[in-house]
Amino acid sequence: MKKKGFLKDKFLLDEDEADYEDLEGDVQEPDEKSEDQDEDTEDSEAVVREDEDVEEKSDDVEDEKSDDESEESEVEDSDEEDSDEDYEDDEDYEDEDDEDDEEEDDEDEEDAEYEAYIRSPEYKRERRRKRRMRNQLLAFLSLFIIIALIGVLIFVLGAKVFHATADKRQAAQIAAELESVQQEETVVISEPETTVETEEPNPIDEIAEAAIAEMPIEDKVSALFMVSPSQLTGVASVTQVGDTSRKALDQYKVGGLVYDKSNVKDTQQLTKLLADTAAERQNIFLAASELGGDQSVIAKTLKKEATASFADLGAAGDTAAANTAGSTTGSYLAELGFNLNLAPVTDLQIGDGNLLGSTTFGSDASQVGAMAAEYVKGLQSTGVSACVRTFPGLGAVSGGSEGGMMITERTKDEMTASEFVAYKAAIDAGAEFVMVSTASAPNLTDDNTPCCMSASAIHVLRSELGFDGIVMTDAMNTGTITEYYDIDQAVVKAINAGVDMIYMPSDFEAAYNGVLTAVQNGDISEERLHEALLHIYRVKYKNKVS
Repeated sequence: MKKKGFLKDKFLLDEDEADYEDLEGDVQEPDEKSEDQDEDTEDSEAVVREDEDVEEKSDDVEDEKSDDESEESEVEDSDEEDSDEDYEDDEDYEDEDDEDDEEEDDEDEEDAEYEAYIRSPEYKRERRRKRRMRNQLLAFLSLFIIIALIGVLIFVLGAKVFHATADKRQAAQIAAELESVQQEETVVISEPETTVETEEPNPIDEIAEAAIAEMPIEDKVSALFMVSPSQLTGVASVTQVGDTSRKALDQYKVGGLVYDKSNVKDTQQLTKLLADTAAERQNIFLAASELGGDQSVIAKTLKKEATASFADLGAAGDTAAANTAGSTTGSYLAELGFNLNLAPVTDLQIGDGNLLGSTTFGSDASQVGAMAAEYVKGLQSTGVSACVRTFPGLGAVSGGSEGGMMITERTKDEMTASEFVAYKAAIDAGAEFVMVSTASAPNLTDDNTPCCMSASAIHVLRSELGFDGIVMTDAMNTGTITEYYDIDQAVVKAINAGVDMIYMPSDFEAAYNGVLTAVQNGDISEERLHEALLHIYRVKYKNKVS
């Protein structure tokens, strides 16, 4: 019986190998594959049926042959059995032999059945059916894979399109938001621009800008200087406008000339001198330094009645008298042809032995400021400009203008509480000039630089005291400057510090060339030069606008 089970396993194994061989044959023989593929058509089915009939006939013949062989084997087996029976004596041995014969017969029958089965039409049809099912399964599987790939491709493309569309929408939304924000910002910015446009332009600035634009660089530099006729011409005493003066005025179109007693003989002579100078050089400042009392050089020389000294006016404490003194001084100066007075002195009398003498109104800041303010108003009412001097104050200086450096140890807080009060009052009264001293104020400027060359001192004057007129140096021909600086360097430093006009340099030509070179090589910027000229020409052209 064990052998019988083995045969069954062999039968199944052989069947699988047959299937494998048939599948291998299908792959290697294209004719048989095409025959299977065309089985669904009617022509192919007819051919298959004919093949099956032939196969069935051949199978019948083979079955008959196998039956004959079986019969022969059975005869042979019976003969063998008879032969065995003759030689067998033991009864048990015969039983075992019979069992073996039965097992061999069973195996032969199974072999015959297997061979008959694999030759039968049913087996071949079953095999073709399985092959068709396998091919169909492969076809369906291939189709499913193709459809799945197409689906994945469609999904990927759709996702890309979706994201691209979303990105475009988001970009459009962001652009719209940015445009909206920009429009809002434009609206916010446009409000102050509209306010600026509504402001009326200053007509004086328009005239001044036009005049400055036509000036060559040499004339712009010359306009920054106020000198004496002697410094301009090289003549010791200038009392009339001759060829030398005309030539000098044509070469150096200076911003102003300041006269002293060396230029005065009598009223007629002085009047003609000033008139001829103005004819040669229009819009030039013609200045005097009338400080009242003995300090009124022009009045004393022409034997005119001088006003009281500033010290006497301050002692009286009458601000109306200060206004009258200013208008009186302005009247005779204007009649002679002057348009600038280097007054009033607005320094405070802080200590004994200072340089001010009788030129100060006193020591009380409020009173000095009130007196100076009224003097400015009276003077400028005649058309003569006032020059408040000498910022930040000489009332507490030590040293002398002829003997080197002058220094004031006053702190900024002390000046703010006293000196600056007086200067602020005079500035608010409309003073068109402020003269800055050559003294040093280290507690104000943080070093020993003369105040007229210190940007810190000029900044206080402009920003804290609110002065927007012409800033001019004190005389730069004294030892406070000449003992420490070359004049060409000193004047450049002063202009860069914020000064608009240089007063009385020790060497005019050297100072002029120093500034010209600095402008040409950029050491003095065009903006700084233009700012200084605009301050100057605003005052010069003040009467050109009604």
